[in-house]
Amino acid sequence: MTLRELRAARRRPARVAVAVVGAQMAGVVLANEAPGLMAVSWAGPLNLGLTLVLVQVVITGSAVLWYTRYARNSLDPMAARHSASFTQLESHR
Repeated sequence: MTLRELRAARRRPARVAVAVVGAQMAGVVLANEAPGLMAVSWAGPLNLGLTLVLVQVVITGSAVLWYTRYARNSLDPMAARHSASFTQLESHR
């Protein structure tokens, strides 16, 4: 049950990582396929491409902060709770 719990706990961060990589890829695809759209200026010197890059930085930073808290609050206690069984599993090898 312990390894199953840890594997299940890893699925949520994987979904967040997929969302972050998807946002990064959307920016790359837009920059390649629609450079005119990315060059549209909307607030003085700020254009759509620069705004997208700033949003990606915020998304990536938020994902890193979220994962840090998630690991500290969910994964670390679970691993500590089951650390005795992990050493027992290693001794059987």
